Amino acid sequence: MTLVSNHVPLATVVISPNEYEGHFAFDLLYNNTSEIQPKSLATDNHGVNNVNFAILDILVINFHHVMQNSKLFEVILEDE
Repeated sequence: MTLVSNHVPLATVVISPNEYEGHFAFDLLYNNTSEIQPKSLATDNHGVNNVNFAILDILVINFHHVMQNSKLFEVILEDE
């Protein structure tokens, strides 16, 4: 798992395939030692959990969920 900002890798952690990415998303951002400090975090479905939402909201870091199902997104737009 890699923390990337503007195509620059900032931090990397190796996790096994059977571990949930959401448990490591905040740790990767929080333990970033580079000079670049991201103000937002975007993950796919594997990085989303209630703890990440709460901690990042308290620390005023924007947490964005990336929708992987484009058909669902099109249906939402058509209803508006």
